[in-house]
Amino acid sequence: MSPEDHEGEDAEVDAPFGRALSRASSRQIRTDGGWQEDVEANEIAGTGLYVSGISYVYEEDVSGFDVVITVCEDSVRDYIPDDTSYRYFCMADGEHGSDRGEHSYELFEMAVNRVRQARVGAQSDSTPPCILVHCHMGQSRSVSVVTAALAADHEMSVETALEQVRDERPQADPNDDMLELIEQYVDVHGD
Repeated sequence: MSPEDHEGEDAEVDAPFGRALSRASSRQIRTDGGWQEDVEANEIAGTGLYVSGISYVYEEDVSGFDVVITVCEDSVRDYIPDDTSYRYFCMADGEHGSDRGEHSYELFEMAVNRVRQARVGAQSDSTPPCILVHCHMGQSRSVSVVTAALAADHEMSVETALEQVRDERPQADPNDDMLELIEQYVDVHGD
């Protein structure tokens, strides 16, 4: 199956950039497994890029975001307002990931490029877009996509970009497979 088969073709809805994000929740919820999953979206270093887990989309109002990008096996299309641009990339969390998602450089590249396109598309506007990138836990896939976009856009090392993400989202912890994709992306698209 090609990466294009995983991207929601009818998922994109163009919306005006620059909406102000009214809030980000810091509540915690307890799951059946006994561990706590945060329901928080963290803005990374004033960039307009936010990282979260899927619970944030389920539990919070995401209408303040201009773009929502899913990088996990479950689409959240039904939770996204019609006037918000939405993209779905059915991405597995590494080689060991589920049989429903794909782990490939091509799919990763498409997701990072979508983040970067959304940011560049708004450069002419005075207000940067609010872009939410989420995976299931907000620890590996979403962190990896945002880290790669920051490193490529700001000509910084992967380590520096990841440090910026971790400063705002301490649970950020890309696995080794995802770290390899970040490095590969920055090698190809960085300056």
